[in-house]
Order: sequence, then structure tokens, then C-alpha cells
Amino acid sequence: MSGSGGAERRRRCPAAPAVRPASARPRLRRPRLTGPPDVGSGASMMKGSPSRLLRLRRFRRDQGGATAIEFAFVAAPFFFMMFALIELGVLFVMDVTLETAVSQTGRLVRTGQAHERAMSVSQFRQEVCARMGVFESQCTDRLLVDVRVIPRFTGQTPPDPVDENGELSESGLLFAIGGPRDIILISAWYPQPLFTPLVSQGAERVAGQRVLNVTTAFRNEPFGS
Repeated sequence: MSGSGGAERRRRCPAAPAVRPASARPRLRRPRLTGPPDVGSGASMMKGSPSRLLRLRRFRRDQGGATAIEFAFVAAPFFFMMFALIELGVLFVMDVTLETAVSQTGRLVRTGQAHERAMSVSQFRQEVCARMGVFESQCTDRLLVDVRVIPRFTGQTPPDPVDENGELSESGLLFAIGGPRDIILISAWYPQPLFTPLVSQGAERVAGQRVLNVTTAFRNEPFGS
């Protein structure tokens, strides 16, 4: 009896469900958020916001093109200084060249060679321009000269070729080479256009031009005696 009753109870009790091992259980994946959600925006805005933030961060960290941007800020003053130095250098070279040319041409008057050739003002100008080197091409059209006899070396004022209108004029200029032992005063003016701003304002004298001026005085030799 007891044996059959125990078997009957075992048949009536339901079997306990089988427990799966932990490795066989399905895992639920949590959604990953790469950035804070945009409050008040739709799903598409929430999805695009992290990419915009990422691009902004990359832009702030990117150092490419920094040299070009920095040069853009200093390009204008750099080129201004460069052209100003070049133009001032040309003016100094022209001034020295003109002084040498006038001194060498004046020797023709001092030694009597200009008297023997009956030199005119245009010929004297050509002699000066022939000694101007690389500046000879426009020298004949620009150069003004004045040659005159003065009574003494001291207390003499060279003529001024600038008229009342602020223009260069030859109306008051002379060309007199004198004779033996005369004191001669030679003046030459060469207008040079200026192009660099501020330099032209500080150095110009006649209509945007810098007038280079050279003056020399000497006593003629006793030629012909």
C-alpha cells in the first residue's frame, strides 16, 4: 500500500521547470547616447546634434591653415614696408647718380671744353643724362638745369624752378658758362614720381613727385690764356 501510494503521489506532482544556465539567457542591450538629447527637437534633430558637436570640436582643435590666416593679417603692412624701402632706395641711388653726373659734366665748363664746343643748354642736359646710367631713358624729358655766373662763393641762393602754381618751369633759368676764372653755379633738378602711400605725401614737392636737386659751384680754370 505504501509503495503504491508513494508512486501515485509522484505521478500527481508536476515536474519543476528546468532552469537555464546564465550563459543561455538572452541579454537586453541598452541604447547608447553619444551626446545629450536636444530638448524640444524631434528624433532627427537628436540624431544629428552629436555630429554637429563633433565637427565643432574638430574645428576648434584643427590647426591647419593657421599660417595662411596669420600672414593675411600682416600682408598689407609687410608689402607696404617692402615697397617703401625699395622706393626710398631708388631715390637715394638717383640722387647720388645725379650728383656725380652734374659734377662730371660741370668739369667740361670748368676746363673750357664747353666753350670750345659752344655748348648749348640742350647739349649740356644730354651730357648730364648720358652719365645717369640706368636712369638715362627719361632724363632728357625731366631734367632741368641752370648755369650762371656768380660774383662770389658765399651768400648765393640757387634759383627755384617751382612757379606760383606749384609746377616746374624753365622761365627763370639761365645758361651762362662764363669765361676764364669766373665763378660758376650749376643747379639741376630731376622730378621723380612717387607711388608708395605716405612716402609720397612726406617726400613730394610737385604734383606727387619728389624733386631731386643738386647744386655745385666752382671757379673756371684760366683756359685760353
